[in-house]
Amino acid sequence: MKKTLLLCIPFAICLAFTGCSNSEKNQEQTTSSQVETTTVDTEVSTSAESAQADVDKSIEANITAIVPNAVLAVNDNNSLSVDLTDQYDESDKGYIGNFMYDCTRIIATSNFSEKYAGISLSYVSKKVFPVITVTDYKNAADYSTNLFCPGEDTNSVAAVKIMYNKLFYNRDINNKSGAEQKSEDDLWFYSSFPSSLPHKLSDSTYVINYRYDAKDTYSYGKTVGNDINTAVENLKPYLNNNSNTLTFDGFLIICLDGDSDTRYCEYELSKKEDGSWGVTTYNLKDDNFKKGLEEMIN
Repeated sequence: MKKTLLLCIPFAICLAFTGCSNSEKNQEQTTSSQVETTTVDTEVSTSAESAQADVDKSIEANITAIVPNAVLAVNDNNSLSVDLTDQYDESDKGYIGNFMYDCTRIIATSNFSEKYAGISLSYVSKKVFPVITVTDYKNAADYSTNLFCPGEDTNSVAAVKIMYNKLFYNRDINNKSGAEQKSEDDLWFYSSFPSSLPHKLSDSTYVINYRYDAKDTYSYGKTVGNDINTAVENLKPYLNNNSNTLTFDGFLIICLDGDSDTRYCEYELSKKEDGSWGVTTYNLKDDNFKKGLEEMIN
């Protein structure tokens, strides 16, 4: 099934991969119900032995800028394997989410398709063994995906599947018809603002809410500023690939104090008539927050 990717990103959690031995075949058979398919059966390997060529240095640099501890290898079919096992700590409750968000960034921004027929992203653990395979990649709005995810921890496996279904909503042809079609703007937003709560308004504008119980408003501002930088960098490849990939015309960031209505920041970025983007609202109500934010924004 084709996956038309126009960014949609509801919040969730994510995935992992387990390097097995003799038990792999049995494990795969007993977990066949956990396999999500879109178009192509692709044999996935994360071992260095399958590499037939050196990894392209520019693409490697793009990927390791996102995930410094990634292990890359080129497979026999000229696909790229990216093992992210060393990138995350399972003691961190958010490691599955971090894995998935990083996968979206790699798929969208690494330019892997310039050299490779596809890419597989994996995480090895006894708890959960996810592999996302991407094939038929044309641009950030048009490619196919496959999820293979066995594992001993049913909660972790379920988390992977939930996150996959939300981030890659349009992988299922049944989701692509009429009013049920969901633009994949959310994919861009959730990978750019992983600590926020995005909401889409009817006028093609997104509101991104931050709700931190933050006595340290300086650090709060730095966190938001770093996410804004990430969002701007993530936006460029989508616009370069296809100016129609994203359906939104602007987004407003509102930073609140926990569950209260106290606002530290209102920051809006909007698309202009000439197609360029610019800041249209910039209202900072806390000096320390402003200092932290402006230190991070390029």
